[in-house]
Amino acid sequence: MILSAFLGETLFAQQEQPPQGIIVLRGGYRYMMDQTKKYDDSGKLVGLGDEFYTKLNIYDFLSDSLDKDDGSSLISLLKKIAGSSIIKPLLNQDLGEITGDVNAKVRAKYIALAFGITDRLTIALAPTWISAKVDVNMNYTENEGIKKPLGGLVANYIKENFDSILDSYLTGMDYETLDTWRYSGRGDTRLMLMYGRDKPWTRRLRSIQLFDLQLSLPTGYIEKPEILNDVTLERGYYHLSLRFLQKVVIRRVFWVDGSVRFGYSFPRTKEVRVPLPGSDQTLVGKDRQVKADWKPGHEFEFIFNTSGYLLGFIKPRFTLGYKQHLEDKYSGSLEGNWKKLSEGTASTQFYTEASLGIDTSYLYERKRFKIPFMIDMSYHHPLKAKNSNDERFLEFTLNLFLPTPLYPYKIF
Repeated sequence: MILSAFLGETLFAQQEQPPQGIIVLRGGYRYMMDQTKKYDDSGKLVGLGDEFYTKLNIYDFLSDSLDKDDGSSLISLLKKIAGSSIIKPLLNQDLGEITGDVNAKVRAKYIALAFGITDRLTIALAPTWISAKVDVNMNYTENEGIKKPLGGLVANYIKENFDSILDSYLTGMDYETLDTWRYSGRGDTRLMLMYGRDKPWTRRLRSIQLFDLQLSLPTGYIEKPEILNDVTLERGYYHLSLRFLQKVVIRRVFWVDGSVRFGYSFPRTKEVRVPLPGSDQTLVGKDRQVKADWKPGHEFEFIFNTSGYLLGFIKPRFTLGYKQHLEDKYSGSLEGNWKKLSEGTASTQFYTEASLGIDTSYLYERKRFKIPFMIDMSYHHPLKAKNSNDERFLEFTLNLFLPTPLYPYKIF
């Protein structure tokens, strides 16, 4: 897995409490900028393809051919030149490096339905659909200090036959070749229960408190151990989160709020390939594949928002947020380096969001506009992160308010 496409609980982050009997229909589209970089464990931006980086020792690639003497032109020629007894030592030298360039395109759509059971209690459902495309371009760079003529001969052979050598190596370990990976289908599904309290402090100040409980169902795609360039859509496990939000409203046209969220990740099993004990290898053969016990890390998130109305209907918003995912744990019956699978799974991200929208609900309450709706465009940008994607994205949302017979007031 090279990255994950993850909507998270931000799907309901700006969800407000609808009145009793009102259905809120929310449609959203998230356009993620092409992802080519990620934040590493030290917080440095590196290429997504860095995990494909390999110092090339040609013996590792061709040892099977050397041992079996399959009669290939390269092996036969090497035997004639160097003699079979000294081939392996001569090939045990640094011939260069393999690097990978990765470009990932991820788009997401969702529909959220929220219903006001009472003025204080709301239920919501949000299925998602995600499309993803991942391109990987592998390259070989020759070591300038390579020993010639034998090393040069091998290096030229690699350059001329790199794609077929790489494909043969991957398929020999029961990996799929690094072709373009595509997926279009469901992401995770979310269920939410929200309880709110609205209490006036003074004539100009109001306090709004929201508590919501959200369950994420793993209905999306989960990466497969035999595919190196697929994408997890989204978590791949059940996740239950509890959020508390405190909002202070000033004269009904300006407000600030802060929220804290804790998420509990439920353990499950997962097919993985575990390296040998003491091994740090990235590519692991299928004989090391096993169904492991997977304990995903729990999560924390803190968000601060400030927003308001300009001219009664223009609604800007500014957000600062911090989220943290604790380290995943793996274990199983097969003896191996299980800690290797946990590397890079603990992540943090400090981010900002800015949005601009049109919200007619304030004018609707004053009978100056006949149809209440909200339309919004926001931009998300990471400021500082570790083990996190460079997930910059634009998001467009539309909220429509639909009355039901349970709504106790006249519409117009």
